[in-house]
Amino acid sequence: MNSFTQKTLIFSIVFLTAIGAYAQNIVTLEAEQDNTIFGFFVNDSNGAGPEMYSGVINDNIFSLERRALIQFPIADNIPENVVITDAYIELFCTKASASGVDSDYSFHRLLESWGEGDSFSPNGQGVPASDGDATWVRRFVPDISWLVEGGNFNEIASASIPVNQNNLFYQWTGTQIIDDVQDMLDN
Repeated sequence: MNSFTQKTLIFSIVFLTAIGAYAQNIVTLEAEQDNTIFGFFVNDSNGAGPEMYSGVINDNIFSLERRALIQFPIADNIPENVVITDAYIELFCTKASASGVDSDYSFHRLLESWGEGDSFSPNGQGVPASDGDATWVRRFVPDISWLVEGGNFNEIASASIPVNQNNLFYQWTGTQIIDDVQDMLDN
């Protein structure tokens, strides 16, 4: 189980003009919304909590899965008709797995919209979701479900890296993240 704060998407874009000139800029976006959904308490959420939680807790009986959801305001902050040339997601890990063993953490692009309500769980256990929250079974509480419980996401990871230490920044990058950002901007 890991917990993360400071969610940032940073990418380089090339602005193409009508006369073929270009200018390269670096854009940094903070998360527009984030949430944690819980596979073991499927109606719980953590929309307004100070951290996001992700990973599996093994308690010798069950594997208790949590997923962190993050959304960045790409289309609201980037003009149309630009080419994304580089992109990475940076998170600060406040609590890594107690085992000290590398845990691979992957980003997958969600294929449906979802909500962030005012549920507040400071300890990563989840609390009953409030209206507008996402949960394991709902994109928006109380009545809009995911097509697939746990979130409808692209099965191909955008990026994956090992995470194993507390109080460090981690960066996910790769061609799939660049392609995902470009596609979110274009569509």
